[in-house]
Amino acid sequence: MKRAITLILALMMVLGLAVSASAATVQNDTTHAYEAYQIFFGSQNDYDANLANPQWGTGVNGSALLAALQADDVTKSYFTGIADNAEAAQHVVDVLSDKTIPSYVIGQFAQLAYGNRTAVATDIPASATSVDLADGYYLIVDVTDASACDARNPALLQVTNAGPIHIRKKYDLPEPDKNVIADDTGDTTDHVKKEDTPVGKTVEFHLKAELPGNMTGYRKYKAVFHDYMSEGLTLNESSIQVTLNGVLVDAANYSVEVISTPTADTCAKDDADKFCDFHVVIPDVMVIPGFAPGCELIVKYTATVDDAAAEIEYNDFRFEYSNDPDDPNNDSTGVFPWKEVEVHHTGIEVRKIDGATDQPLTGAQFKLTGVSNQRVKVTKNEFVEFDPAAEPEVTKYWKMKDDSYTTLDPAAPESNPDLYVAPVGGVYTVYKAVTSVTMDPVEGEEVSVTAEVGPDGTIKFDGLGEGVYTLTETVSPTGYNGLKGDITVTVVFHEATGKWDITYSGAASGSGGYIVVENFKGSVLPETGGIGTTLFYVIGGLMVAAAVVLLVTKKRMTAE
Repeated sequence: MKRAITLILALMMVLGLAVSASAATVQNDTTHAYEAYQIFFGSQNDYDANLANPQWGTGVNGSALLAALQADDVTKSYFTGIADNAEAAQHVVDVLSDKTIPSYVIGQFAQLAYGNRTAVATDIPASATSVDLADGYYLIVDVTDASACDARNPALLQVTNAGPIHIRKKYDLPEPDKNVIADDTGDTTDHVKKEDTPVGKTVEFHLKAELPGNMTGYRKYKAVFHDYMSEGLTLNESSIQVTLNGVLVDAANYSVEVISTPTADTCAKDDADKFCDFHVVIPDVMVIPGFAPGCELIVKYTATVDDAAAEIEYNDFRFEYSNDPDDPNNDSTGVFPWKEVEVHHTGIEVRKIDGATDQPLTGAQFKLTGVSNQRVKVTKNEFVEFDPAAEPEVTKYWKMKDDSYTTLDPAAPESNPDLYVAPVGGVYTVYKAVTSVTMDPVEGEEVSVTAEVGPDGTIKFDGLGEGVYTLTETVSPTGYNGLKGDITVTVVFHEATGKWDITYSGAASGSGGYIVVENFKGSVLPETGGIGTTLFYVIGGLMVAAAVVLLVTKKRMTAE
């Protein structure tokens, strides 16, 4: 006679469901949707979990499940010898009901049942308060789309009539983050979101993922670190390394793929505006020595701020992770949104003007010295002729006879057309500014870059980091007095806001990174080596006296 089998309450608790008194209803205490697959059916009395005369249920392919149980390394020793006949379901239930069977065997049974489901299931909507199930033993599967910032509950086994079945959350999510190291002295604990790094220097990045504290049901756990860098950052591929709880991970446990030309089709986890430049794939974190739920994975690497760098370079990371503990191939993954950090550099722009007229001066040279860099970007304007009718919004310049340029129209009342280069055919030539950029390498430990201002009287030293710099005028415009003393420029970066404070002392004015340097024309000085003016005064006096004598003599002669 077939026996009545009780699938014990303790077993159900191991598999993640809570049971209280009442009948065969399901209450979903989560925001996920589920499907209930009947593995066995049989007869039950009200409020009695004993399942008599068990048979394969409608939610599973019994023959395929038995074959899987007998082939799997974890379960085959427990189910060997069971024939695929009318008694098969009874014999499988006998094994599952044995109180000495290890919990990991029950877990593997749930995995194999998951892989041999049929299309027949009872829907359990998110937050459902009461869903009725026919008598039997069920596999309850999370079917929520967990592709982004979520994960699925592990598949759960439950027998009806032991009381209402409460589905509760049995998983945690990883916690990803990205930081840039704020200190280039080797201190890797100073993590920030914004950092100043001058052009030519390297900066270290940390991609972090704290793994879930609850990883119930997972046999494998995949982790993928996707990284995107804007154009001005160059990856140092050899610097990539992975640590688990601070211990270096053997490279055999992960792979690195650097994508030379990222496109929208290169990586499945790309976005329309961010393409993965490289990713680090860890197929199974759980096999790495030292692994435990809640451990911390970190990918470290450095990148160089290169010549193409803008004043802000962006570096983004998104974390891909296993999100379905019942996926036997570990293919189902979710992904978090991009986490972003910023790398900043700044510049100092010098504006050279005539102190009397405020017009730009050309011909001056400046030398910038200061803290350690490898390259300094020098930017100045050059001028080309153009048709103002074709580009009416462009700032217009006119050329002066001293080879400088001015925005003051020669037709304006306050201008002096005689100072301008002569018109051609009665029309003054109009120019526009075109930016010229050069990257000057720096020798030694300190910045020392010399450059000449452009025709518009401006020059910019770019690619600079935080520090103190000295600006020296090494050549003055022809006919002008040189700058008395150096200009000290202090550059301070604020990590919290990504803003710069640029202050300076010396013979300069302006605000922020703009430094206005005035020159004045030299004074007219007295000459030496000539006859001087005294002789002219003496001769003039003698001539006046002679005139007086002649006048008096003439009057006397007339009087006689």
